[in-house]
Amino acid sequence: MAEYKKLLNESFINDVTTSNGEDGKTLYIEGVFMGAEKRNRNGRIYPKALMEREVNRFNEYIKNNEALGELEHPAERAKVDPREAAIKIVSLRMDENFALGKAKVLDYMPNGKMLAGLLQDVRMGVSSRGVGDVNESTGIVESNFQLITIDSVLGPSCPDSYVNAVRESYEWVLNESTGLYIEKRIQHTPEEAIQTLEPAKEAFEKKLDAGGSKAVAEAFKEFFEIYRHI
Repeated sequence: MAEYKKLLNESFINDVTTSNGEDGKTLYIEGVFMGAEKRNRNGRIYPKALMEREVNRFNEYIKNNEALGELEHPAERAKVDPREAAIKIVSLRMDENFALGKAKVLDYMPNGKMLAGLLQDVRMGVSSRGVGDVNESTGIVESNFQLITIDSVLGPSCPDSYVNAVRESYEWVLNESTGLYIEKRIQHTPEEAIQTLEPAKEAFEKKLDAGGSKAVAEAFKEFFEIYRHI
């Protein structure tokens, strides 16, 4: 039986910078890619020994030119799809409790070209993608954790320290029943829904009034008044 693991995405938005290579054209992103030993905003703690193990293992992918990352995390998929590649991680090493990395932007790929364009005006971050389990009582990530890759993600700049800036990729919510991440859907409050409907309501009333359908218009007014108090 296959081992059951949850998809764990952890983003570092701070201290990720861009630079050009020796040719002046190749674009890179580099900085803090992961952090250990301190509880992040997901309530998770990555032991330093565990992170060191995974960084060392991931370096085999780097040596073999297999360390590809995507633009944003894919939905409910842990495996990297080379057709969706946007970056190639070229280095990853531990520095005390942090994993410092550098990735080449693959501007010859559709997503890499898109990322290169975004980096001209948008502050992008990086987010590790892995699978594993978390101890529910302590929040410590367990030893079966496996780092899959590093993706480039969009996220707001955070004024907190880089350790506290570790956070979930903002577009995804964990489905506890399946252990998979699903797209977050924004729900409007009743007040927001009413504000959205008001312009349509006014336009509808004008059309009715122009046609002389006062009774229908009044009925709809009563309907919206009732809706306001639901």
